[in-house]
Amino acid sequence: MLDIMSFRRADIRTNLSVHLADGQAWPLPDRAATVHPAHVYEALLDSIVAADDQNEMLRAELALGIYLIVSNYDLPPLILGALLEFPKNDPGLTRHQTELHTLAMEHIRAYRRSSDASILPLHDPLIVRRFGIFGRVRALMRTWTKFRDRHCF
Repeated sequence: MLDIMSFRRADIRTNLSVHLADGQAWPLPDRAATVHPAHVYEALLDSIVAADDQNEMLRAELALGIYLIVSNYDLPPLILGALLEFPKNDPGLTRHQTELHTLAMEHIRAYRRSSDASILPLHDPLIVRRFGIFGRVRALMRTWTKFRDRHCF
């Protein structure tokens, strides 16, 4: 089991956490701590709001989750990939996805609080989300790296 504190950045405030594949609850940044760079954060939230279907929304929530993990921890890519790789039929995957969805909705609410725009309706977090995205973590990490490099992280 990884020692979370050995990877954690010193300057991050947290109030939400998500269980990753190692079974531990990893604290993630709250809205107040997630402002640099703001345009990337806003783009990630917009991708969740603009999702056309469940799979697209799950991918967008995962991208936000990766962004928040990278914002809070100095993790090598292989460790990050392992933390997102759940064994097939692992009940921890459903818990992870539900917590990630809740986290994403909290960030959207906090970000859009002062806006007149309507908030996304909460989707039922108990719906089992089965798809192969976690089997493609390496490909997602490559995509994330390209996204990060283009947006001056």
